[in-house]
This record gives sequence, C-alpha cells and structure tokens, in this order.
Amino acid sequence: MSTSGTLRSVVPFLPVGGALFCIQLDFFSLNLALPSIAADLGTTATNLQWLVSGYMIALGSLLIPAGRAGDVLGRRRVLLVGVAIFGRRRWCADWCRRCRSSSPHGSRRVSARP
Repeated sequence: MSTSGTLRSVVPFLPVGGALFCIQLDFFSLNLALPSIAADLGTTATNLQWLVSGYMIALGSLLIPAGRAGDVLGRRRVLLVGVAIFGRRRWCADWCRRCRSSSPHGSRRVSARP
C-alpha cells in the first residue's frame, strides 16, 4: 500500500479520534471536580460516584440513537453537529463559571453543563 493510500485510510478517523478525546477530557475534568463539588454540596466524594455513573449511563444511552442518526442523516453531519453542540455547551458552562460571582446560585452553570 502506498503512503497516500495509507493516509487516505487514516484521515477519516481523525475527527472521530478528536471527538473521543473531547469526551475523555470531559470525563477527566468531572473526576477532577468531584472534591470541589462535594465541598459545595456538603457530601463526600465517594457519594458523588453516583454522579459519575449517571454521566456514563447518559453517555452510553445516547450512543445508540446517535449511531442510528448517523446511519440515517450521514455520519459526518451527525459528528459535526454533536461536536458543535458539545463545544457550545462547554463554552456556556465556562462563561457561567466566570459569571458565578454575579449569580447568587449556580443554576445557570448547572443548566449549561453538558
């Protein structure tokens, strides 16, 4: 196989790898935030493992409909829409985190959290 043939077979997997990296990075940041979430809610970090489990169950339950949508609407389109939604929600969560001092409660931040 030539170099261009190998490159051509690898390039379609780069956006998928980038999307998976975003998911892993989000999961990693959730685990890093557990101690501060526990302090804010007045509970222990071990009790918040349910939060991580719920996050992973929600992610896993959305993979099947997303795969079907990719089959029907086109994989590239669904991937781009999903990454755009994820990026927008991340931006909103970051923006609300910066505005946290002006808000008496974090309801906007929680609603923007993916």
